[in-house]
Amino acid sequence: LEYGIEPRMLTDYIGPAFHHPYDNAVRRPNRVVHGNRSTVALNGVPRVGPMDWHTLISLRQDEVARAFHEATVYYDAQPGGMPGRDRMPREAALCGCYPVILNVGAAATGDVPFIETYPHDKLVQGMEDALSGRYDMLAFHAYLEWIREAEKRFREEVHNVFVAAPAPWRKKKW
Repeated sequence: LEYGIEPRMLTDYIGPAFHHPYDNAVRRPNRVVHGNRSTVALNGVPRVGPMDWHTLISLRQDEVARAFHEATVYYDAQPGGMPGRDRMPREAALCGCYPVILNVGAAATGDVPFIETYPHDKLVQGMEDALSGRYDMLAFHAYLEWIREAEKRFREEVHNVFVAAPAPWRKKKW
């Protein structure tokens, strides 16, 4: 802690491209979207009923948002390996797509609050529950509210890091 500087949190938020309203009453097709890294893990997950699997590779931001709006589940069997908030589960949730996430990496550190993350042997059950609408709707809405409030938290963090933080190096004569 050179110069008496204490570490402070600085997170991010999801921009407006994913904040479009969706109609939760509209029945979506049994479509599962997943990132490229999840493809490897898909080989060990049996298909749950009739469903379409779509990989999110080389898509523009608006195409990813549309894919999330048209899907029921976002599947992530290999979330980030470091603590920190993965963007795709948050983007998917804002589009009404329920995230089914393996409980490893960032998901194992509490960086995906409110919604359940799954150990490998429970992923299939998580997929079945999400596709049939059997999940904790209150927790999902709490997750959505937490995501929507992220920009406000980010602005407060920026203020705390760059404005309100003590700057003892300013007193030092160079």
